This record gives sequence, structure tokens and C-alpha cells, in this order.
Amino acid sequence: MALVVPFVAFLLAEEVHASGIVAVVAAGLTLGNRAPGRVPAARRRAEEANWATFSMVVENGVFLLMGYLLPPAVREVARQGSLEHSIGAGLAVAAILVAVRFAYLPFTLALVRRRARRMAERRDSMAERLKGVEPEEDDVRLRRRLDRGWLRLEAYRHDVAAEREQRLGWRDSIILSTAGMRGVVTIAAAQTLPRDHPLYATLVLVSFVVALATLLPQGLLLPVLVRRLRPTADPDDTERREYAELLGRMSEAAREAIEEQLEVEEIDPVVAEGFEARLRERARRAEVLGELRSAELAAQFRRVLEAQLAAEAQALAAERWRGAYCSEMIARAQRALDDQKIQLAGVGGED
Repeated sequence: MALVVPFVAFLLAEEVHASGIVAVVAAGLTLGNRAPGRVPAARRRAEEANWATFSMVVENGVFLLMGYLLPPAVREVARQGSLEHSIGAGLAVAAILVAVRFAYLPFTLALVRRRARRMAERRDSMAERLKGVEPEEDDVRLRRRLDRGWLRLEAYRHDVAAEREQRLGWRDSIILSTAGMRGVVTIAAAQTLPRDHPLYATLVLVSFVVALATLLPQGLLLPVLVRRLRPTADPDDTERREYAELLGRMSEAAREAIEEQLEVEEIDPVVAEGFEARLRERARRAEVLGELRSAELAAQFRRVLEAQLAAEAQALAAERWRGAYCSEMIARAQRALDDQKIQLAGVGGED
């Protein structure tokens, strides 16, 4: 399904004369946000490895295809007597693309800053409206809407904070402009042209020139430019702090779930102490599991562990929606949670 969905999204979009590329991106975003709650952890982990292999094969295959198709295009254009003109046109197109990118990117960053100001105004206006709402005790529907409103307000606050903390300056603008290289997509787009078009070989050669004229000079210049300009880097302690805070929220939800499970079910003290140790130091999980020799205690351990992981998954989903943490930290916490779910499958002897 993971391999088929992008192709289906592309073909359906092209059938209704929409953008297949945009459809694939939208499908990827939708599946990426919905999959953690619907796809088992072991399958999701295997899927990540499959996609990494698939991407490596396809990307290298496209570059090999570029090398394979270039000589015939050069020979065909040379036979038509327009080789120099085609190369010159490709260089001109590449220069125009670079110039346009350097011209519009500062305006784009200015629009981002303007968007941050508008979000701040929207956040303040929404906060004023929510403060004036006082639902009745029996008005469950209004209370639910109010809760959703407060959650959305919190998401606005984090979005505004992220826009301000990650504000890009003129150094970042130059680096992002230089990073606008053309390559695989440009060549692939040229291959979609009708083969019987009289300018097919010329357009393919122009796309090759554009790709090479941006990949090689800009690709070699980019590392030097980054070292010279020294843009503001994200501090490592910020990521560590975010990850620790995110795990703390998940652990807090897990502790509450464990306490609720202990209240509704009489749990052996060995199991309860095992979970206390697990929350304090997750690295000792294997030792704790080794102490549970009894099948009954192992079953109790599994039930409490299922409650804990379900609570952590809900807490992580809520934090993903709130937008307080960057996508890298969310993915890192999701992988850690998936590892626990995979280990949970082995507690009861399941695959």
C-alpha cells in the first residue's frame, strides 16, 4: 500500500487535470500524520527501511538514466546543427532561474515574517474570545468546542514562537538561494515530453545543461558559502531540552495510566515496583522483565504496559497536533515508542 498510494494519487490527479506532484505530497503528509495511529510499529519500522532502500535505488537509477540519455540527445541536436545554440539556451535558462531565486527569496522571507505577525494577532483575538465564554454545567457540546478552541489557541502560540525563534536573516537567504539546484526533477520532467515532438532532443539537452549548470557550480560553492557566512545554527541543547520535555510529557501520561490500572486491578507488588523502575530508568526494562518468571505476573505486566503505551501514544498524538515540538523530535519520540511496542509484542510470545 505504501508503494502504491503515491502512484494512485499521481494518476488520479492527472486524470482530473490537477498536479500529480502536489497530490503525491499531500498524500504523503496525510499518511505521515495518520499512519502512527493505524499502522503497527513493527510494520512502520520495516516500511522506513524499505523506503530508504527504494529511494536510494530510484535516485541513483535516475542519475544513471541521465548519463544514458545524454549522449543520444547530444548526437541528435548536433545532427540538427543546433548544439551550440541549445547549450547556450540551457546556460541562459540556468542563469535566469538562479537570478529569479535570488530575487524572490527575500520577499518570501518577508512574507513569512508578516505571517508570523498575523498569527500573533489572530492568537490574541482568539484568546480574548475564549476568555469571555463561560458554558453552563450541562452544556457538554459547548464545553467540547471550548476545549478544542483552547487547544487550537495553544497551537497558535507555539506556531508564533516557532516562527520567531527560527527567523531567517540575510545570510540564510543567500544560502537558501544558492541551494536552489535543479537535477532529478528537471530531467524527469523533460522525459515526459512527447517523443515525436520536433524539439524533444533540444529540450532534453537544455534540461541537462540546466541541471549540470546548477548542480556542479552551486553544489561545490554551497559548503564554502556556509562556512564563510556562518548562519545561526540551532543549539544542540535546545533539541535535547525539547526531546527531554517531550518524553517527560509522555512519561507523565504513562504514570497516570499506570496508576489508573493499579486502581482498577489488583496488581502484584513485584509488577508495580517493576513499572516504577521502568519509568525511572527505561534502560533497565530487560532486567525487570527477567524478574517476572511467573506467567500470571507476566500477563499483569503486559496489561499494565499496554495501558502505559496507549497513554503515551495518545499524549504524543496530542503533542503532534499542538505543534509545540519540531517534527524531528516528534519522529524521534515516535521511534522510541515504536521500539517499546515491538518489545511488548514479545512479552506474550507474539510475533
